[in-house]
Amino acid sequence: MTTPTTTATQTPLDLALQLNALKEQRDDYSARILETEQALIEAANFKKPEGQGSFEHAEDRGSVKIVFKQPINATLDQDAIAQAHRSLKHNHPALAAFKSTYKLDTKAARAVKDEDWRAVAHCVTRKPGKVSVEVKSLVLGEVS
Repeated sequence: MTTPTTTATQTPLDLALQLNALKEQRDDYSARILETEQALIEAANFKKPEGQGSFEHAEDRGSVKIVFKQPINATLDQDAIAQAHRSLKHNHPALAAFKSTYKLDTKAARAVKDEDWRAVAHCVTRKPGKVSVEVKSLVLGEVS
């Protein structure tokens, strides 16, 4: 696969074609990477439920060392922990494992009056995010 290059004289159509080609390549490579990773996991017989492990292999053509990491992603039932927090004593040792976090509800924030928002505005930092670009339609050939 060849990767299209960008020049200063490209039209929006040229750039849209380039973007679609690159996204198709990315999707193809992502799928192939996942397949290859799974094959390596099976070949190394890596079955650790959590943590890190390594695998080494050598043959006439060379050798390889692979490190596998198995993270555990934990989610928290906010209602359940809030109820547990209310029912346990403030200094209960288990509560030390949980941090109190706040998340901005942007929809609710838009509904707050300006004079009320001033009390918390200093707590919020706003930065523009990455612009998402998606080609919804691309027609090649004569346009009528």
